[in-house]
Amino acid sequence: MKKGSIAAEAYSMITEIMHLDNGFDDLSNTDRKKQRQHVLQDKVDTYFEWVKLKYSQVTHNSTIGKALAYSINQEEYLRKFLTDGRIPMDNNYAEQAIRPFTIARKNFVLMESDNRAKASAMIFSIAETAKANAINTTNTSTSYYQRFQNIRMIKILST
Repeated sequence: MKKGSIAAEAYSMITEIMHLDNGFDDLSNTDRKKQRQHVLQDKVDTYFEWVKLKYSQVTHNSTIGKALAYSINQEEYLRKFLTDGRIPMDNNYAEQAIRPFTIARKNFVLMESDNRAKASAMIFSIAETAKANAINTTNTSTSYYQRFQNIRMIKILST
């Protein structure tokens, strides 16, 4: 990123806002909301005013033009964290939660058949859902495996 560029300026403003918001992590949701409104509201307002000004000065089809347009178009949603202390400013938690899926997706390509890939995806989905809901994945996996074996045996015996 070139020093003094629009991208560098935007990065600097966003980084400052995020750094300040990180200082509110240990607060209750109500206190976090109050602090965000007291400390961050003006900085967020300034950021969006700046974005709109810069957007009027750049080619809208350029990379920076598209990035600024994104901020403008998503302003309502990007501001949402100011009105609710429960909402994180970033989506790091969500990105970390789906990271195993993105890694596994690459492995599904190597499966010998579509059915194997689908089965692996379903098992992986069950395991990740269990983890997301604080369910012991080892016990869950064992339980499902035993159920699948019973179903398989019933199918074999019924033929």
